[in-house]
Parts: sequence; structure tokens; C-alpha cells
Amino acid sequence: MLKWFLHFFLVALLVILQICFWNTLPFFRYFDFVLFFIVYLSIKKSKTAIPAAIAGGYLLDIYSSYPFGLHIFALVSAAFAADYIYLNILTNRRFFSIIVLFMFETVLYHGALLAAVSGLDFLKLSPKTKLLSGNMLKDVGLELIYLPISGSFIYLIYYFIKKKLSSRLLIRRYGA
Repeated sequence: MLKWFLHFFLVALLVILQICFWNTLPFFRYFDFVLFFIVYLSIKKSKTAIPAAIAGGYLLDIYSSYPFGLHIFALVSAAFAADYIYLNILTNRRFFSIIVLFMFETVLYHGALLAAVSGLDFLKLSPKTKLLSGNMLKDVGLELIYLPISGSFIYLIYYFIKKKLSSRLLIRRYGA
């Protein structure tokens, strides 16, 4: 139960930080931390991946100009696809294959959003939103470029902290 609460709290915190703070910074604007966390939960075979994707999609839908439910659809489909690809297609579960999986999930996420908005616009069921603009394609391209860079940085920080903390926690202190 604590793990569920922690994952929902982290998703809510990531959504708030992504919407309010990281979109104003030049480097973090092109990195979707909510998608990164949902795919991470999916890879770790956590039971909270789909409910966290629904919660994150719901919170992103509240602040989005897209019709309600599109972020939920995109995040849940990305979580299912990440789980399937990781279990059935990736045989080499090394760092580079995981980064390629994250890049594919980014394309899938933005493709699902674009396909849903295009379909709703074709059926005249949604308000006018920007579909294919140069800025949108540039943002997805820059996100695909910055994803390996930031993923590598997060990976290095994680293993550096893990190595330092594990050596500190294994030392027994005998004394008075």
C-alpha cells in the first residue's frame, strides 16, 4: 500500500513539476519525466504502472488543451507497449537497448496523441488545435535527442549513489 501511495505521489509531483517548473527551463522542456517514470514502472514489472499511468494522464489532461482522456490513452498505451516490448522483444537488456526503448515510447506517446487529435479533428469532434506544426516536430525531435543524454545522466547518478551508499551501509561500526 505504501508503494502505491509513493508511486501516485511521485506521479503527481512529476506532473506538477513538469507543468509549472520544467517547461520554463530550456533543457528540461524537451524531456517528459512522467512518461519516463511510467515506462520505468512498466519495465520494473510494478503492479502500479497502469494505475499510475491513468493518474498521470488524468492530471495531464486537466491542464491540457487537448480533449479530455487523450493523455490517459497515450500513457496507458505506452505502458502496455513498454511492458510487451521489454518482455518479448528485448533480449539484451543493457543500457543502450533501454534507451532505445524509451525513445520508441516517446515516439509512440506523441504519435498516439497526434493520431487521436487528428482523428477527432477529421470527425469535427474536437476544437481546433495545432496538429502538425514545425514547432511540434522540432520539440519531438529535440526530445529524442535529449532523451539519451538525460537518461545517461540519470543512470550515472543512480549508480554512483548506489555504489557510494552500498559501501557506507555495509560498514559496521564497532565501538563503545
